Order: sequence, then structure tokens, then C-alpha cells
Amino acid sequence: MESAYDYSLLDNNLVAKYQQLYPKMTTLDSSSFHHLNQFNIKCYGWTPPIHDVTETAVFSKEGRYLKDVTPDSIYSTMFKSLEHPDYIHINCPVLAIYAVHKLAENLRPQLYKNLDAPKKKIFYEYLSWFISFNDAEMNRFKKALPNGKIKTIADADHYIFISNPVETEKMIRDFL
Repeated sequence: MESAYDYSLLDNNLVAKYQQLYPKMTTLDSSSFHHLNQFNIKCYGWTPPIHDVTETAVFSKEGRYLKDVTPDSIYSTMFKSLEHPDYIHINCPVLAIYAVHKLAENLRPQLYKNLDAPKKKIFYEYLSWFISFNDAEMNRFKKALPNGKIKTIADADHYIFISNPVETEKMIRDFL
């Protein structure tokens, strides 16, 4: 689910420009778990599962968000050392479920509506690249695993099983 990608092919410069579109976290945003969730909604349009937050963030005993457990330097090191996924040894049935996006306002609706024209241009540039990347990755998956199944859900979130639980469950049950 939302993971059959060759992340070694990311356009890191474009991703960095896109990430700069997100608002900066304020003192209020970090003041509590609730406000952190509101900040995530403002940025992404959704909140991650509670355990994704509690296991990856450090909170004070008063409940204030302090920092991520993993330093930013780890992510940059990790992305620099990514390798192309090798599907050649997969011999079992495979289902890949992708979120697909065609409209900027549906990718990150809360973020998009607050952008000015120059920032919307960056947003569109990223969306155009992402659509091409997503399409190429689905094609790579099909070519590498001709017996694999690909399903898509339009305008789903990264946490596809949370944003679209009914469709996701049906796709999995139909596959099984």
C-alpha cells in the first residue's frame, strides 16, 4: 500500500522545494498532541495513526511536542543510499495499491488553499512530476511482476488504509 516505489529516483531538489511550501510549526502547534494533529491536518489534510506519532516523536511530560526521534540527518543519509527495488525474486501473488492524484487541490487540500500564486506554481510542478513518477513506478511494477495486480484509489492519502478503508479492504479481499 503506497510503497511500491523506487525512491532512489526521487527528484530531491523538487521535493525540497515542495516541502518548503508547508507552514512552519508554531509554538501553539507544538503545545500538545491535539495541536500537533491540527498542524498535520493543516499541512497534509490528515493525521497519522496515533502510534506513528507517539513512537516517532518526543513529548515533554506536559505533553508538548519537542522533536522527532530520528534526526533529519538520518533521512538525508537514508535517501542517499537507496537502491533500486529488485522484484525479480518475488514468486508469490502480489497486490500493489497506489493513491493517484490528478488535481493539486485534492493532493493536499488544506495546504493548497493557503498558497499564493508563486507557491502554487511550485505545487503544480511537484504534482506534475509526482504524477509522472507514480505512473512510471506502476509501469515498472507491471513489467517486473507481470502476474502482479495493481489497484488505484483516486485522491487517497498516503495512509490509504485509513483514508479509504472500505475500498482498501475490498481490494485486498478480492485479491485474496
